Amino acid sequence: PPRSTLDRSSAASDVYKRQCRNNLNYQWRSSDREFKMKLPARRTLIIGYLCAIGAAMGYGGSQVVAKQVITETEPLIGSAFTLLFGLIILGALTARDVKQQKPAPKIAYIRAILAGLASAGGVTFLYLALSHAPVVNIAPVTAINPLFSIALAQIFLRNIERLTPRILAGALLAIAGVIVISISTAA
Repeated sequence: PPRSTLDRSSAASDVYKRQCRNNLNYQWRSSDREFKMKLPARRTLIIGYLCAIGAAMGYGGSQVVAKQVITETEPLIGSAFTLLFGLIILGALTARDVKQQKPAPKIAYIRAILAGLASAGGVTFLYLALSHAPVVNIAPVTAINPLFSIALAQIFLRNIERLTPRILAGALLAIAGVIVISISTAA
């Protein structure tokens, strides 16, 4: 039997994943509370895809705005202000939830810091890239970031995330698309 809350949450997470794969509803019980997910797994998957499309639209639009920003200021200054305003907006959106948040393990904070550093590096490199090349050349190259996510997931999340032949084929098609766009815009 699980010995700690972390073990129980990991076990519950494994049950949830199995039920999602079987397209069943999720129900988890612990000694202090009961949580039920009413949405079928397929519906939550659709919501996830819609959010991903929203993220793609946001990132795509931000690259065009970033190109305009760097024509008027230095790339690092533009990057710093972008991250600052993102922090302010996210802080305002999550302030209430932060107050109610239960303490997380220290490793969660360390991972959040590392994710923030990686994200800040990505934004900074994007601004630097846009200062040297047109957005139509840079956007397709930055669009291959899921390939890095897939590779890193296979290294660090092998027990949680599965790499299927369909995902691998999609990744290879994305690489081919970037090559075609890069070649056609260079000519």
